[in-house]
Amino acid sequence: MKCLRAVGMTAAIAVLCLAGTQYSSSAGTYLLPGFTGLGYNTIPAPDGLAGAIGCGPTSGAMIVDWYGIASGSTAVAREMGSAAYMKTNPQGFGASADFQFGLEKWVADHGSGASLDVTMHMNDTIYNYYNWSPLSTADGSIVTDANYYNADWTINKSAFCDLLKTEIQAGNPVEVTVDSDGWGTVDNSGTYVSTDHWMVAAGVNTDTQQWYGFNTYDSSGHWYDIESALHTGDSQTGGSWNNGYYWKQEGDEGDMAVGYLRTMDFTPSSSGPDNGVPDGGSSALLLAGGMCVIGIIRRRLQ
Repeated sequence: MKCLRAVGMTAAIAVLCLAGTQYSSSAGTYLLPGFTGLGYNTIPAPDGLAGAIGCGPTSGAMIVDWYGIASGSTAVAREMGSAAYMKTNPQGFGASADFQFGLEKWVADHGSGASLDVTMHMNDTIYNYYNWSPLSTADGSIVTDANYYNADWTINKSAFCDLLKTEIQAGNPVEVTVDSDGWGTVDNSGTYVSTDHWMVAAGVNTDTQQWYGFNTYDSSGHWYDIESALHTGDSQTGGSWNNGYYWKQEGDEGDMAVGYLRTMDFTPSSSGPDNGVPDGGSSALLLAGGMCVIGIIRRRLQ
């Protein structure tokens, strides 16, 4: 798997504390200061145990570490990936819904009264394309309010940046599901989907229109250009159609191309640390699942 090059920051960063939230800002850049990246999504796994940890549990461990619920240890990530929570297999793969609800359940079981409500944000057209059960618009697990896609499925970068900025200013990590290498993947049912990786975003630059994410392969943060995992315009070459869905050639849209986002409402425990995040604060969780099988089906544009 590849990742785009990291872009260094040289400007001085002023830390702002607004209404109980904490973030840092400089020259259009908004970051969560001190966010800890984890690189557990490797083979062999860093704890020396058999089986991959995977991107979902690695991302989840980063999130609970940020909120002060637990340390982001390999033991925490391993437990998140167990059959009781995210249900990842020995290769680190798992279902999108299991990652979402598994993270919520892990926090409920280990958060000493803290809770985390995860919501998937997507376009209503995407929702109608795919069977997202047990995710549902009825119970709030999905909301079809994603306004950052243009009609041709390119991304409106200003709208995307505004969404991330709002979440970072609220003091929360932001989640994205991405296509890690331009190929997409095939899920456990044999269906082609356009995304294959969970990540955590912890920053955005509204001037350069890039997002700052932790890819689970290493512990460093990286700056990524905003690309769409769903765009299938005429400019793409070398791809093919598979059962009505576009199978992109590597490099068509760039590494870590965005599919959709998940946000969270975190309610801290009354007896535990809350890392400065206000009660009920909303966080966008850009969990894109690298070694996990998750994704969006994109129909051919007519």
